[in-house]
Amino acid sequence: MDATLSCSIAKVFQGCTHRLCMWHIMSKMPSKIEVDLVSNSDFKKRINQLVWNMNIKPSEFENKWDLMLNEFHLKENKWLADMFNKRDKRIPSYFTDIPMCGLMKTTSRSESSNSFFNVFSSPTNLIVNFMFNFNNALSKQRHEQKRLNIASRDTSPQLLFPNENLKIEKHASLVSFDAKDETIECECLHFTFFGILCSHALRILIDYDIAMIPEKYILDRWRKNIVDIGFQKINQKWRVCST
Repeated sequence: MDATLSCSIAKVFQGCTHRLCMWHIMSKMPSKIEVDLVSNSDFKKRINQLVWNMNIKPSEFENKWDLMLNEFHLKENKWLADMFNKRDKRIPSYFTDIPMCGLMKTTSRSESSNSFFNVFSSPTNLIVNFMFNFNNALSKQRHEQKRLNIASRDTSPQLLFPNENLKIEKHASLVSFDAKDETIECECLHFTFFGILCSHALRILIDYDIAMIPEKYILDRWRKNIVDIGFQKINQKWRVCST
Protein backbone atom coordinates (compact mmCIF):
# COMPACT_ATOMS: atom_id res chain seq x y z
CA MET A 1 0.00 0.00 0.00
CA ASP A 2 1.14 3.54 -0.75
CA ALA A 3 2.87 4.98 2.33
CA THR A 4 1.39 8.46 1.77
CA LEU A 5 -2.14 7.08 1.68
CA SER A 6 -1.54 5.04 4.83
CA CYS A 7 -0.26 8.16 6.63
CA SER A 8 -3.23 10.23 5.44
CA ILE A 9 -5.72 7.65 6.69
CA ALA A 10 -4.17 7.79 10.15
CA LYS A 11 -4.50 11.60 10.21
CA VAL A 12 -8.01 11.90 8.77
CA PHE A 13 -9.65 8.92 10.47
CA GLN A 14 -8.19 9.35 13.93
CA GLY A 15 -9.08 6.61 16.36
CA CYS A 16 -9.89 4.14 13.58
CA THR A 17 -7.95 0.96 12.98
CA HIS A 18 -6.57 0.65 9.46
CA ARG A 19 -5.97 -2.85 8.14
CA LEU A 20 -5.09 -4.33 4.76
CA CYS A 21 -7.58 -6.47 2.86
CA MET A 22 -6.53 -10.11 3.07
CA TRP A 23 -8.68 -11.09 0.10
CA HIS A 24 -6.92 -8.66 -2.23
CA ILE A 25 -3.52 -9.69 -0.96
CA MET A 26 -4.19 -13.41 -1.44
CA SER A 27 -5.68 -12.82 -4.89
CA LYS A 28 -2.25 -11.53 -6.01
CA MET A 29 -0.48 -14.70 -4.94
CA PRO A 30 -0.68 -16.48 -8.35
CA SER A 31 1.34 -13.67 -9.92
CA LYS A 32 3.93 -13.61 -7.12
CA ILE A 33 4.68 -17.31 -6.68
CA GLU A 34 5.57 -20.09 -9.10
CA VAL A 35 2.55 -21.61 -10.84
CA ASP A 36 3.34 -25.16 -9.72
CA LEU A 37 3.43 -24.07 -6.11
CA VAL A 38 0.21 -22.06 -6.31
CA SER A 39 -1.59 -25.17 -7.58
CA ASN A 40 -0.06 -27.28 -4.83
CA SER A 41 -2.99 -28.21 -2.55
CA ASP A 42 -0.72 -28.77 0.45
CA PHE A 43 0.83 -25.32 0.14
CA LYS A 44 -2.54 -23.60 -0.31
CA LYS A 45 -3.90 -25.38 2.73
CA ARG A 46 -0.89 -24.45 4.84
CA ILE A 47 -0.85 -20.77 3.94
CA ASN A 48 -4.63 -20.37 4.26
CA GLN A 49 -4.59 -21.97 7.69
CA LEU A 50 -2.03 -19.38 8.74
CA VAL A 51 -3.24 -16.12 7.24
CA TRP A 52 -6.93 -16.57 8.07
CA ASN A 53 -6.53 -18.07 11.53
CA MET A 54 -7.31 -15.78 14.46
CA ASN A 55 -7.00 -18.57 17.03
CA ILE A 56 -3.21 -18.66 17.08
CA LYS A 57 -0.81 -16.34 18.85
CA PRO A 58 1.54 -14.06 16.85
CA SER A 59 4.55 -16.09 17.97
CA GLU A 60 2.95 -19.30 16.70
CA PHE A 61 2.14 -17.64 13.39
CA GLU A 62 5.72 -16.49 12.95
CA ASN A 63 7.16 -19.93 13.74
CA LYS A 64 4.81 -21.73 11.38
CA TRP A 65 5.34 -19.12 8.68
CA ASP A 66 9.08 -19.64 8.88
CA LEU A 67 8.67 -23.44 8.72
CA MET A 68 6.43 -23.09 5.67
CA LEU A 69 8.95 -20.91 3.84
CA ASN A 70 11.72 -23.40 4.56
CA GLU A 71 9.68 -26.40 3.50
CA PHE A 72 8.60 -24.89 0.18
CA HIS A 73 11.91 -23.08 -0.49
CA LEU A 74 10.40 -19.60 -0.41
CA LYS A 75 12.92 -17.83 1.76
CA GLU A 76 14.07 -15.66 -1.15
CA ASN A 77 10.59 -14.63 -2.28
CA LYS A 78 10.49 -10.82 -1.90
CA TRP A 79 6.70 -10.55 -2.03
CA LEU A 80 6.21 -13.01 0.84
CA ALA A 81 8.93 -11.23 2.80
CA ASP A 82 7.11 -7.92 2.30
CA MET A 83 3.81 -9.48 3.34
CA PHE A 84 5.44 -10.86 6.48
CA ASN A 85 6.80 -7.42 7.37
CA LYS A 86 3.23 -6.08 7.15
CA ARG A 87 1.77 -8.97 9.16
CA ASP A 88 0.42 -6.70 11.91
CA LYS A 89 -1.70 -4.93 9.27
CA ARG A 90 -3.35 -8.04 7.83
CA ILE A 91 -3.02 -11.18 9.99
CA PRO A 92 -6.02 -11.53 12.38
CA SER A 93 -3.97 -12.94 15.26
CA TYR A 94 -2.21 -9.56 15.59
CA PHE A 95 -5.37 -7.59 16.33
CA THR A 96 -7.71 -9.90 18.22
CA ASP A 97 -7.84 -7.27 20.97
CA ILE A 98 -9.45 -4.73 18.63
CA PRO A 99 -13.26 -4.76 18.16
CA MET A 100 -13.73 -5.68 14.51
CA CYS A 101 -17.21 -7.29 14.69
CA GLY A 102 -16.18 -10.27 12.62
CA LEU A 103 -13.68 -8.36 10.49
CA MET A 104 -16.17 -6.70 8.18
CA LYS A 105 -14.00 -4.91 5.65
CA THR A 106 -14.79 -1.81 3.62
CA THR A 107 -13.88 -3.78 0.51
CA SER A 108 -16.31 -6.55 1.46
CA ARG A 109 -19.06 -4.01 2.08
CA SER A 110 -18.49 -2.12 -1.16
CA GLU A 111 -18.25 -5.28 -3.27
CA SER A 112 -21.43 -6.73 -1.76
CA SER A 113 -23.24 -3.42 -2.37
CA ASN A 114 -22.02 -3.32 -5.96
CA SER A 115 -23.18 -6.89 -6.52
CA PHE A 116 -26.61 -6.13 -5.07
CA PHE A 117 -27.28 -2.93 -7.04
CA ASN A 118 -25.91 -4.36 -10.29
CA VAL A 119 -28.96 -6.64 -10.38
CA PHE A 120 -31.21 -3.58 -10.66
CA SER A 121 -29.15 -1.18 -12.75
CA SER A 122 -26.62 -0.94 -15.55
CA PRO A 123 -23.98 1.59 -16.69
CA THR A 124 -26.27 2.69 -19.53
CA ASN A 125 -29.05 3.91 -17.22
CA LEU A 126 -30.14 7.52 -17.39
CA ILE A 127 -30.43 9.33 -14.06
CA VAL A 128 -34.23 8.78 -14.06
CA ASN A 129 -33.77 5.05 -14.69
CA PHE A 130 -31.18 4.90 -11.96
CA MET A 131 -33.50 6.52 -9.39
CA PHE A 132 -36.34 4.12 -10.22
CA ASN A 133 -33.98 1.15 -10.07
CA PHE A 134 -32.43 2.39 -6.84
CA ASN A 135 -35.91 2.70 -5.33
CA ASN A 136 -36.73 -0.87 -6.40
CA ALA A 137 -33.52 -2.10 -4.78
CA LEU A 138 -34.38 -0.39 -1.47
CA SER A 139 -37.92 -1.78 -1.62
CA LYS A 140 -36.49 -5.26 -1.98
CA GLN A 141 -34.23 -4.71 1.03
CA ARG A 142 -37.15 -3.41 3.13
CA HIS A 143 -39.26 -6.41 2.11
CA GLU A 144 -36.45 -8.80 3.08
CA GLN A 145 -35.98 -6.99 6.41
CA LYS A 146 -39.69 -7.38 7.21
CA ARG A 147 -39.61 -11.05 6.22
CA LEU A 148 -36.64 -11.69 8.50
CA ASN A 149 -38.27 -9.73 11.33
CA ILE A 150 -41.36 -11.96 11.12
CA ALA A 151 -39.23 -15.11 11.02
CA SER A 152 -37.16 -13.89 13.96
CA ARG A 153 -40.23 -12.96 16.00
CA ASP A 154 -42.29 -16.08 15.36
CA THR A 155 -39.61 -18.79 15.35
CA SER A 156 -36.76 -19.92 17.58
CA PRO A 157 -33.49 -21.50 16.45
CA GLN A 158 -32.95 -25.20 17.06
CA LEU A 159 -31.11 -25.72 20.34
CA LEU A 160 -27.96 -27.84 20.33
CA PHE A 161 -28.70 -29.47 23.69
CA PRO A 162 -32.52 -29.47 24.09
CA ASN A 163 -32.55 -32.46 26.43
CA GLU A 164 -30.14 -30.89 28.93
CA ASN A 165 -32.45 -27.95 29.71
CA LEU A 166 -29.70 -25.34 29.55
CA LYS A 167 -31.49 -22.12 30.44
CA ILE A 168 -28.68 -19.94 29.16
CA GLU A 169 -28.86 -21.55 25.73
CA LYS A 170 -32.56 -20.76 25.57
CA HIS A 171 -31.82 -17.18 26.56
CA ALA A 172 -29.15 -16.90 23.87
CA SER A 173 -31.73 -17.94 21.28
CA LEU A 174 -34.39 -15.47 22.50
CA VAL A 175 -32.15 -12.62 23.71
CA SER A 176 -34.40 -11.07 26.35
CA PHE A 177 -32.92 -8.18 28.34
CA ASP A 178 -32.10 -8.68 32.02
CA ALA A 179 -29.10 -6.61 33.14
CA LYS A 180 -26.45 -8.35 35.22
CA ASP A 181 -23.17 -7.15 36.70
CA GLU A 182 -20.91 -10.10 35.93
CA THR A 183 -17.67 -9.49 34.05
CA ILE A 184 -16.00 -12.26 32.06
CA GLU A 185 -12.57 -12.05 30.51
CA CYS A 186 -11.16 -14.76 28.26
CA GLU A 187 -7.74 -14.88 26.69
CA CYS A 188 -9.19 -15.92 23.32
CA LEU A 189 -10.69 -12.37 23.05
CA HIS A 190 -13.59 -13.71 21.00
CA PHE A 191 -16.05 -11.19 22.46
CA THR A 192 -13.69 -8.26 21.86
CA PHE A 193 -13.11 -9.25 18.25
CA PHE A 194 -16.53 -10.60 17.19
CA GLY A 195 -18.87 -9.12 19.78
CA ILE A 196 -20.17 -12.59 20.71
CA LEU A 197 -19.35 -14.54 23.87
CA CYS A 198 -17.09 -17.54 23.34
CA SER A 199 -17.84 -21.08 24.49
CA HIS A 200 -15.38 -20.64 27.36
CA ALA A 201 -17.35 -17.69 28.77
CA LEU A 202 -20.65 -19.50 28.33
CA ARG A 203 -19.21 -22.46 30.21
CA ILE A 204 -18.43 -20.18 33.16
CA LEU A 205 -21.97 -18.78 33.15
CA ILE A 206 -23.38 -22.30 33.12
CA ASP A 207 -21.11 -23.40 35.97
CA TYR A 208 -22.36 -20.48 38.08
CA ASP A 209 -25.98 -21.33 37.18
CA ILE A 210 -26.55 -17.98 35.46
CA ALA A 211 -29.64 -18.28 33.28
CA MET A 212 -29.45 -14.86 31.60
CA ILE A 213 -26.65 -13.50 29.45
CA PRO A 214 -25.37 -10.32 31.17
CA GLU A 215 -26.74 -7.21 29.50
CA LYS A 216 -23.32 -5.76 28.66
CA TYR A 217 -22.52 -8.83 26.56
CA ILE A 218 -25.53 -8.34 24.28
CA LEU A 219 -24.42 -5.71 21.77
CA ASP A 220 -27.01 -3.58 20.00
CA ARG A 221 -25.94 -4.98 16.62
CA TRP A 222 -27.36 -8.42 17.58
CA ARG A 223 -30.71 -7.27 19.01
CA LYS A 224 -33.91 -8.01 17.15
CA ASN A 225 -35.24 -4.48 17.63
CA ILE A 226 -32.13 -2.63 16.47
CA VAL A 227 -33.89 -1.47 13.26
CA ASP A 228 -36.67 0.90 14.31
CA ILE A 229 -39.95 -0.11 12.64
CA GLY A 230 -40.58 3.57 11.89
CA PHE A 231 -37.53 3.59 9.66
CA GLN A 232 -39.28 1.15 7.31
CA LYS A 233 -42.44 3.21 6.88
CA ILE A 234 -43.22 4.58 3.45
CA ASN A 235 -42.95 8.22 4.56
CA GLN A 236 -39.28 7.66 5.39
CA LYS A 237 -38.45 6.61 1.84
CA TRP A 238 -36.84 9.86 0.75
CA ARG A 239 -36.24 11.50 4.10
CA VAL A 240 -33.02 11.67 6.08
CA CYS A 241 -33.48 9.67 9.28
CA SER A 242 -31.28 10.53 12.27
CA THR A 243 -31.36 6.90 13.44
